[in-house]
Amino acid sequence: MNDESDGALVRRTCSGEPRAFEALVRRHEKTVFNAALRMLHDREEARDVSQTVFLKVVEQIDDYDPQYKFFSWIYRIAVNESLNLLRRNGHE
Repeated sequence: MNDESDGALVRRTCSGEPRAFEALVRRHEKTVFNAALRMLHDREEARDVSQTVFLKVVEQIDDYDPQYKFFSWIYRIAVNESLNLLRRNGHE
């Protein structure tokens, strides 16, 4: 499964295979966490954002457009969630 492309894992996730989603999480969790940490400068908040990102991914996976890289899509979600948290905490 490690050699599978993101696209193949997304297709399997959409077909209801939880192990495919787990593989996507393992592949991208560090990058998502690090992106959030760079923006938020707080490990707990970065963990919370990472969890939110993967919840959104699983909820919205059917909306993913495979003409774009999955990494770009998930990274954008991470950035947006981090920005949302900064705004909620009064950091514009």
